[in-house]
Amino acid sequence: MFPQLYETVILTSESKEILRSRLSYTPKNESFPFDFIVNEQDVGQGTGRPTSFMKGNNKFLGDDVMVSSLVSLKMQLYAESLVMNTCSNFHFLIGTMTYLGCGLNQYSEGLKDNDNPKFRLKCGF
Repeated sequence: MFPQLYETVILTSESKEILRSRLSYTPKNESFPFDFIVNEQDVGQGTGRPTSFMKGNNKFLGDDVMVSSLVSLKMQLYAESLVMNTCSNFHFLIGTMTYLGCGLNQYSEGLKDNDNPKFRLKCGF
């Protein structure tokens, strides 16, 4: 067995479902020896398209989404290693910022380039 390099996962997502699904992996155990750090106050607006969460009676206000987005960005910039969804413009922003020297990042990987084909994402665009 390989030595464990990390014990904490910083998980950010605009999807409440993804944030909730982490609970299936707690408490950490031998098969999943990680703790999660999440923003418990994230609004989880479900999309990065402002026109989608600003329409009609939608309960998400732009200010709430912006605060959640900035908290997520700051959390990800504290990570030593990043695994990013390369289909996401938000992740592209994070990757660009770390490439330019922002944050504590020492290693980055886009999922479309992962060595394991099961983890490679195919963008819908």
